[in-house]
Amino acid sequence: MNEDQDYLKIDVIYSDIIKRLLAQIIDILIYLFSIFATAKTFQYIFNVKIINRDMSVLFNEIIKLETININTIVNLYNSASFDQLLFYLVIIPIVWLIVIILPQYLTNQTFGKMFLQIRIVDISSANISFIKSVFRESLGKLITLISIVGIFFPLFKKRNESLHDIIFSTYVVDLP
Repeated sequence: MNEDQDYLKIDVIYSDIIKRLLAQIIDILIYLFSIFATAKTFQYIFNVKIINRDMSVLFNEIIKLETININTIVNLYNSASFDQLLFYLVIIPIVWLIVIILPQYLTNQTFGKMFLQIRIVDISSANISFIKSVFRESLGKLITLISIVGIFFPLFKKRNESLHDIIFSTYVVDLP
């Protein structure tokens, strides 16, 4: 494929990296607030503490980017109550589906993208499917983050595509 060839059928303005980054930050803040509010509600309804001491240690290791070994995760699992496991393995993914995936599937925009007037389209300028949205936001972004190089793709690509955009043939464009 030729980089200079434009596959989109309509004239579009590809969203710049700053808008995309700001949209991502807004989405992360909304997602974290949603998880916090859900955790507080979950704690109130079920009278259970969501984060215990061992979980705090794991989160601190993740934040400090320290090596997380299997023993830490096993200890975390062994010290977690059923309610905590339910929250982390079921409730958090449901919040992710509601806050990130559902708006993206219905409008091709997350809340951050709505605020900044940008949207996601596929190679034919059509709306992306639910499955593509799920995989783009989970597997695609995970690959982008793990590869580190993928984060910098928009700096060198004509259409400001991230690695997950290239993998799933999507673009982020400004709204007209």
